[in-house]
Amino acid sequence: MFPTLSQEERRSLFDQRYRMETMIGAGGGGKVWRAIDTDTNLPVAVKQIQVFSTAHRARVRREIGALRLLQIPGVVKLVDVGEVYSEPYIVMELLTGAPFPGRVEAENWPIIVRRALALCETLDRVHTLGVVHRDLKPGNVIVEDNGRVVLLDFGLARGEDLANTVTEDGGIVGTLRYLAPEQLRGGVPEPRTDLYSLGVMLYEALGGRRQIDDISNLRVWAHGPPEEGRTTPLLDVPESLSDLVLRMMNVVITRRPASAREVAEGLAAVLGETLAPPVQVPFCGRAALVDALVAAAQERRAAAIWGPEGSGRTRVLSEVARRLTELGRPTVWLPAGERPFSSLEPLLGELPQGPGTLSAAHDRLVERLRGGLVVFADDFLKLDLWSRRAIERARSEGAVLAVADLPGAAQLEPLSEADLRPLFRGPDAFLHLVEDGASLLHVRTRGIASRVARELRTWAATGRMAWNTTGERPVLECARADLEELEAWPGIALYGLGGAVDVTLAPALAEVLAWVVVSGGVQLDPLTEAAAVPAWELDMELEELDSLGYVARLRDGRVEASIVPCFL
Repeated sequence: MFPTLSQEERRSLFDQRYRMETMIGAGGGGKVWRAIDTDTNLPVAVKQIQVFSTAHRARVRREIGALRLLQIPGVVKLVDVGEVYSEPYIVMELLTGAPFPGRVEAENWPIIVRRALALCETLDRVHTLGVVHRDLKPGNVIVEDNGRVVLLDFGLARGEDLANTVTEDGGIVGTLRYLAPEQLRGGVPEPRTDLYSLGVMLYEALGGRRQIDDISNLRVWAHGPPEEGRTTPLLDVPESLSDLVLRMMNVVITRRPASAREVAEGLAAVLGETLAPPVQVPFCGRAALVDALVAAAQERRAAAIWGPEGSGRTRVLSEVARRLTELGRPTVWLPAGERPFSSLEPLLGELPQGPGTLSAAHDRLVERLRGGLVVFADDFLKLDLWSRRAIERARSEGAVLAVADLPGAAQLEPLSEADLRPLFRGPDAFLHLVEDGASLLHVRTRGIASRVARELRTWAATGRMAWNTTGERPVLECARADLEELEAWPGIALYGLGGAVDVTLAPALAEVLAWVVVSGGVQLDPLTEAAAVPAWELDMELEELDSLGYVARLRDGRVEASIVPCFL
């Protein structure tokens, strides 16, 4: 039990709570202090921020919002936020250690790889939550004395003026040398942007020296075509490690590894290890539809399903294909195409050229369908025009299962709470945890299949729930404390890469959405006070945002953002 402080003692503290001890960092944006939190008697880091522009205040809001969202393993823990004399401050756990890769020499590459692997696992969770860091550099990754790797500083704004990271004489400062080429060109960052920065960090930690020593060379690197040999392979490390790091640093974003997970798997392989495979969100609901489509295929009938993007069209067809494979039926998926018959080419082979090509394609397709082949077209309109014509002529001859807006197509409706209940497991007789978990998931996602899958991956990434894979299908172990944390969690479902999506709103609605995002999920009364509008007016604006899918009104009265707009 900590001693209760008097009012006079409180007044001597920073914001009546923190006993400032030693300044541990300072710069143009503010100061960082080692302090004691008198509520817990634990050491903390207090970051006092000097706001010098509206854009900078927005960056501070983003950093606070990101830290609220990212209360996950591997990310610095947020303790408190506040303002003193209109200047914001952030209180975080106090870290003791050194910038990445920590106190280790380049020749100890296995230790460096182990720490990079831990950082990749954190980045994978961060990216799963829809956030791109955008400013990865050694100083933003601390390796503590016990080996724990911690990621911090989520305040960099997308599209921030790069002139702020260049000295007056044109020299490169720390941030700029780790920025990906697409950032230097003013492009939109995505998860592979972070992988580039991590690649540079690894390259330097392992003893590599980049051929970039001034701002003009860096601009050539960003804008010019990629050149083989621009970055030399790493020495004294396994060739597979050097190749992986160079792939991460590729100027062309599509040539980099696809995800932090892929990099983590590559690093684990270098260490002779294998990562456990990620849990796939199990298929739920729509059992009757799957049964009907399987029956149609077994009877060699064509069928179609339709729904908006994200409604689970591909997942339904995949489940049907899995069932048919178990029954021994041959299946084939037609690829998208543009050239004549390119979508059917993998199935029918080379076709004769000339006026009879369509008839030849039809005849071969009918032969395959009558032979029992099940053809999947997802989606039908992405097939080339000539393949579509051949399929339309042959649909009556066998099982063609397509995503197409055709007469009689089964419409995919959002999943219901009942559909979501099999995803959860818990002591339900009296606590109703399964029902409550499904209800919370439905409120956050409105039953849209793609959002359900993303939200469940988000819950698992935060560590607030875990998949149990001991049974026939994975289920989320559900405890009351988990649900209470998730209900109170200021989680923002970031359904766009880079942590933000483009939205077009009237200025008044845009301002209300901004307040909802920044508040991190609050009741209506404090939101009314923050937005400085009448309660009835705010209620109507929130109702409109809810109908557009931009916010969710939770059962406990809180309002939570469903997306983060790019203007934040």
